[in-house]
Amino acid sequence: VFIYGYFIRISGSIIGGEFVIDMTTISSTDIESEEGRESLDKHLKSNDFFEVDTYPNATLVITNVYYETPTRLKVSANLTIKGITKAINFRGEANYDKKEMSIRFKIDRTLWGITYNSKEVEGKLKDGLISDAIEFEVLLSLWFYLKVIEVSFLVTFNSIVLPNTKALFSFSWPAGILNAIGKS
Repeated sequence: VFIYGYFIRISGSIIGGEFVIDMTTISSTDIESEEGRESLDKHLKSNDFFEVDTYPNATLVITNVYYETPTRLKVSANLTIKGITKAINFRGEANYDKKEMSIRFKIDRTLWGITYNSKEVEGKLKDGLISDAIEFEVLLSLWFYLKVIEVSFLVTFNSIVLPNTKALFSFSWPAGILNAIGKS
C-alpha cells in the first residue's frame, strides 16, 4: 500500500516523482491456505526479509524519464529498502485516458541486504533456496492532486523577477508550462 506519492510534470510530461510504500502491509497473494499465507506474510515482515519493525517504509524516487513513445517510458529511479538505496531502471506504460501508469521490474534482493536462503549467498546447489529476484508489478494512478507547496527560488518570467516566491508550481515559461505536482 502506498502511503503517498506524486509525479513531477513539465509541459504535461512526467519528469520525476516519489512514492512511499508501507512495508507493514506486505501480503502474499499466491497461497490459497489462510494459515500458510499468514505464516509467509509474518516471515516476509521479519528480520529474515524486510525487517518492517525497523524499516516500515520503502521509497521509489524517479530521477529520470525518457519517452520512447508518447505512452511508453524508460524510467530511472532510486529504490530504498531497509535503508539501502540503489539505482534501478524499468519501463512504464502510461494510459492517459484511464490516468494510470503500469510498471514492472525485478530486483536482486541481496543488493538490499535481504539474503535469507539466497541462492547467491548460500550456494546454488543447496535445496530449499529462494530466488534472489523479486518482481514488482505496480499500477500507479496519474490523478494529479495539486497542493500549494512552499518554495524559495528566483524566477525570471517575461523579464519580471519574483524572488522567494511561494508558488503552486504552475507558471508559463516561454518554452511551455511547468506543472510540478506537490505531495498529495
